Amino acid sequence: MCYLKNNEIDDFIEFNKKMYPLRSGLEESILFKLHHPYISKTDDIFYPIMVAKDKNERIIGQYQRIPCKYYINGELFNAFWGMDYIVEEASRGTTAGVFLAQQALKDNQFGMGLSPIAFKLHLLIGGKHIGDYYKYIRFKSLPNLLGFAISLIIKHPFLSNNKNDCYPNIINIGDISFKKKNNPSDINWEFENNNYIEFSRDKEFLSWRFGSYPKIFTTYTYGDESGTKAYFIIRNVIWKGLPFLLLVDYKYRGDTLQPLLKAVSKILKKSHNYGIITLSSFSDVDRALKHNRYIKFGFSGQIVTNVKTNLSKQQIKQRKSIFVTFADSDADFFYGNKQWYEL
Repeated sequence: MCYLKNNEIDDFIEFNKKMYPLRSGLEESILFKLHHPYISKTDDIFYPIMVAKDKNERIIGQYQRIPCKYYINGELFNAFWGMDYIVEEASRGTTAGVFLAQQALKDNQFGMGLSPIAFKLHLLIGGKHIGDYYKYIRFKSLPNLLGFAISLIIKHPFLSNNKNDCYPNIINIGDISFKKKNNPSDINWEFENNNYIEFSRDKEFLSWRFGSYPKIFTTYTYGDESGTKAYFIIRNVIWKGLPFLLLVDYKYRGDTLQPLLKAVSKILKKSHNYGIITLSSFSDVDRALKHNRYIKFGFSGQIVTNVKTNLSKQQIKQRKSIFVTFADSDADFFYGNKQWYEL
């Protein structure tokens, strides 16, 4: 096991293309991760991305990790998100995969969207299952729902104009106004003293995660002089051959979650999309989504960590242990049509 070196990036990209042949834009996605503002790198080594090699120095496995910052009980900690842990099939009978994971898990980290094998491996070497995320969908109208269902049955999606919508500058929901922002780093999000895990949305993260692709993401915020009270970030995707809106990231304080979801619905109503897709790991969000006619679909995904916490079994069972969105991984970039960022 060793860290990825600067002169191995081309080989690393080729290894990923072999392991994930259906993904488009793999080179772009890897370079995007390597430019993470929290990542430590020297002139030669990219820390913390790990690779396993055979005796001929050929890459046979990897564990990609990106740094993150998380809050719990008002304190800030450093950790990593682990992703794309994989060993080539011919080497899976060796100790390379287990050793790679053991070395990586010496650091504090989280994982989500794991394969069944990776999930079991995390638990085997000391990880803990601290929550699950669910995917939710809401259709714009009954005709959209019926059209989607028919396209699945006949396995031939209806042709739809794949155009960019012009989103309003201001969305009014009662006395709350969500304003469109050109720069995601205009969000001024301060975390509260909560007893569950949340991940940082500092300006460095927001600029990297969303500002790197300003034509892809659209940001709306609600706040005052004291800071941001709620925000959401959306993008378009093609899912099952049809256009959908993806609610990638969202945060809220107090009673602003319902207005936030209503604002997203207003955007959907004026767009060409068939519906909205989002992700939730928190019970309060589950209830709000169901209240706004979202339906849970697909498989749930486990969230694991080796971080030592005081989260109780009841808290985990009640879905009040950890708050994540699509933005806490790179899932939205490959969602639906498996493209990195283009429709």
